[in-house]
Amino acid sequence: MHILQFHSKAKQLSLQDSQMYGLPRDAGKLLSNFAPTPVSWRGHRYPTAEHAFQGAKYLLATNFPALEKNFREGGQIGMDPAVAKKTGSKEWMKRQKIVLDVAKWNTVSLAVMKEIIRDKIQKHKIIKDILRSCHAHGVRLIHFSRWDNMWGAHVHSDGSIKKGDNRLGNIYNEFAKELGG
Repeated sequence: MHILQFHSKAKQLSLQDSQMYGLPRDAGKLLSNFAPTPVSWRGHRYPTAEHAFQGAKYLLATNFPALEKNFREGGQIGMDPAVAKKTGSKEWMKRQKIVLDVAKWNTVSLAVMKEIIRDKIQKHKIIKDILRSCHAHGVRLIHFSRWDNMWGAHVHSDGSIKKGDNRLGNIYNEFAKELGG
């Protein structure tokens, strides 16, 4: 089985791999939540999937749920997904005395991510094409992350997961299977 590790700083695929699998050379970056692929979630538009996901946490903040709108297109967070990630982090919220219902967030976060990724796939043909091609060529998607072992994973050279749950990769793999190839 072949793998495609994706993340915001993924290197371009080699021309050979790109042609062999029918993938754009920047496929590893395009699947990242930091990719400049706007999404809609619950009736609002966000510059990236990262903005939507991090903003969703604020809806479960007991004292400042209205701050979620800052993550939307035109909001105070701006276009940089790294700023969205930082501003949505549990550490940032704690320092700002924003109280996140962590237990509830932990029960809904996977469903929220699936909704956001589903919209990303529906809105961006290139993402749909990547998933179809990966499915057709037996390419497994792994969200590479050194720090986040829930959403990402580390892999052995044979492509098996060494550490991590790969939840984001699994969401994409699930949608790829649904799309077929």
